[in-house]
Amino acid sequence: MQALVEQGVKPSMEILYSVRTAPLVLEWEQRFICHGIQQGWKLLNWEMMDEALVARARATRLDFLQAPFEILVQHHFFAANGLVAFLHRWHQPDSLWVY
Repeated sequence: MQALVEQGVKPSMEILYSVRTAPLVLEWEQRFICHGIQQGWKLLNWEMMDEALVARARATRLDFLQAPFEILVQHHFFAANGLVAFLHRWHQPDSLWVY
């Protein structure tokens, strides 16, 4: 952030989506980061340093904002046993996940 200030650039933020269930914010943040990478947004997130993730996000035809969570897990954009998957299962009772 300091490097941006030194260059006279002011970062901006915009609310893109309001999450109704607070624990799902982690899922939706990652969905929007992948969507932004796919769309060529100039992001400053640490995910931009993960060359493999950036390449996969840019190469896929998945719609990160519409794809079912389970499909994003199958394509390794989320870990099947990670925190985000746990929160998704816990807060999505209609989920297709097998418990």
